[in-house]
Parts: sequence; structure tokens; C-alpha cells
Amino acid sequence: MEIKEIILFELNMLWSEIYTTDNPDLENDLLKSDEIIGDGLDMVLIHNFDYEALPDNRWEFYSDMTMRFPDVASITIRSQFQIVAEDFDWDLFFDEEILHPIVEASLDSTTDSFKNFCQENNLILPGDMSKEGYKVGEEMVERLCKDLVVQYFNHRRFYDIDNEANLNKIALICPMGTIMNISLNLTFLVMDEILFNNKNFNRKQNRDVFFKYVPEMKYNSLRMKCIQIGKHDVTLTGADEFFFMKCITCAVQMLVGDKSDFLIPVLEERNVTREVQGIFFKSASKLVDLYNSLPEEKDFKEEKFEWNKMIQ
Repeated sequence: MEIKEIILFELNMLWSEIYTTDNPDLENDLLKSDEIIGDGLDMVLIHNFDYEALPDNRWEFYSDMTMRFPDVASITIRSQFQIVAEDFDWDLFFDEEILHPIVEASLDSTTDSFKNFCQENNLILPGDMSKEGYKVGEEMVERLCKDLVVQYFNHRRFYDIDNEANLNKIALICPMGTIMNISLNLTFLVMDEILFNNKNFNRKQNRDVFFKYVPEMKYNSLRMKCIQIGKHDVTLTGADEFFFMKCITCAVQMLVGDKSDFLIPVLEERNVTREVQGIFFKSASKLVDLYNSLPEEKDFKEEKFEWNKMIQ
């Protein structure tokens, strides 16, 4: 494998949270558990990753970095990298030396985004972060690189092998237009509310539950892909479709369940009328029925979940 260039081509803030005393999830959100504690500050770093092979021998790597400071704020930044290479191989790519500049760039981008977020919201920067040119130390970069290699070879590589056919198969092409625009965007508007944004929900608990079935980095990748429906057609692989069906069935159940009062006002604020909601329900029902009518494939058939009981 010969890597000619690795380009950081896009940054996206996936989530941000200002910690306040009236935040019902404050205590849960600050649990450190197995997360990486970092760099002499009371800081928690969480690093997820995803990647995909695109048509025309193109490869992309996604670094999702969460930076969290107790009593201040938390943000999650996705750094998207394009890889220009010959004879590309993910097994060879997951090497600490190759990953080092990627992780360093991702960490620097997340640090700068956190500082900008604090400044825009009049939050006091913690510790040395207030100093000009502050960067997280080299030891943290090396630690994150080692962790990426372990995660890939111990877990992700086996997922890729087991699901090779569905990762490479085009399962659903979503054309631009009103119905698909509503179906995809409304799904993730609702899911973002119950997982991240709406303090009427126990968001930490909901993330713990939902991400058991749709891994967080896959959720992020799917969301980033689907919300492009306003710009161009969206193509979902068999694996994408499997995870998307969980998202859309959860969103529908939550909108018609006993917690709908937490969601309907949010839809109305976004000008999602009852008519638009009706289009969403009809479209979602057709998509789920179509998916369930396909020949059953091992490990990729929709399971039945009572999301209203699982989501709090």
C-alpha cells in the first residue's frame, strides 16, 4: 500500500452541551467509567471512528472526538479525512505511525472547536487551555493511536469480515424529493432529540440503550449521509439500511407513544405540520414493510423492539 495524501476535508460539530445546574443529566454525563482522562486537566476524551470505501477507489476515515470538561461543556467533533492511495488496505492503514497525523489533526481540531464554543458562549476556559496555542500533549495522541489499532484488530475488522456482503451491497437509493426529504430528516430530528438534545428525556440512558443496537459511530455516519438528501440522492448499503430501519422505527414509535408530548412541540417549532407528520408516518410504514418483505438474511433482519418502553 502506498499512501500519497491524507486530506482533512470537513469538520462537523455532531453535538454540544453546556453544563448547567438545571441539567437533569449532568451527573450521568460526567461519569468517567472507561473513558480516557487527559493531559493534566480534569478532561474526558472519548474517541470513536468509522470509515468507508467509496466508488472510484476512494476511501474516507471519520474521527469522532468528544471533549468533556466537568462544570463547563462537552462537544463532539467529526473530522473527515480523504485518503489518496494505491493498493489500499485497511489492515495496513491501522498502523500507529500512519494514524498519528490523523489523530493529531483531529485532536487539534476538537480542541480549537471547544475553545471557540466556550468563547462564543461566554464560558471560562479550563486550566492551560486559555493560553494561546494550547495543544493536548503528545502522550495523549500516542495513547489514542494505540487504542485505535486495538479497536480495529480486536473488533471492527471482524465486523467487516462477517458483514462484507452487506457493506458492499447497494440496498436502497433514496431520490431527492419531498417524501424522502421528510423521511430521512424527520427520522434524525426525532432521534437527536431523544439521544442528545431534549432534556425531558434521560439522554444518557437512551444513548446507552440505543447504541447497543446502532453503534454510535454508525449512527453518526448514517445521519451525516442521510441529511444530504436535500443536496443529492442518498445511497444506503445493506448495513446502512439495517441500522436506518432501527432509527426510523424508533422515531415512529416515539412520535405516537406516551412520550410524544416531549416531541410534538419541537416539530411544531421546526414548522413540521400535522400534514408533514402524516407523510412521514405513511412513508416510514412503506419503507419498513418493504424491508421486512425482502428475503431474510442472517443477522440483518429487522428485530422487533418496544422502543417506548426502552427509551426514557
